Amino acid sequence: MTNDHAYRRYYCLRMAAVLFVPIFITTIVSGVLIHYFWGGLVLIPLPGEAGGTAPAACTRYINTVVTLVFLGQIYLGRLATPDGKKSNQHERYTR
Repeated sequence: MTNDHAYRRYYCLRMAAVLFVPIFITTIVSGVLIHYFWGGLVLIPLPGEAGGTAPAACTRYINTVVTLVFLGQIYLGRLATPDGKKSNQHERYTR
């Protein structure tokens, strides 16, 4: 059995669920706790009292810049493995 097969056997769907479920539950519980904690400290503004949202033009520019950065990261990731295959750098640490 190669290292690649052992990796897939260890990190299967069950492991993904084992990681996903506690993180999901922790996120929900912490969000609810923070909501009520901030509400108790009167840090949440009443509806209609907040300053509003960013202008549409500003949001458009931010989305464009972030999209370009994201696409650049994908491009650089592809350059790291020009043949499209996965990198085997982890193998030198597993021996």
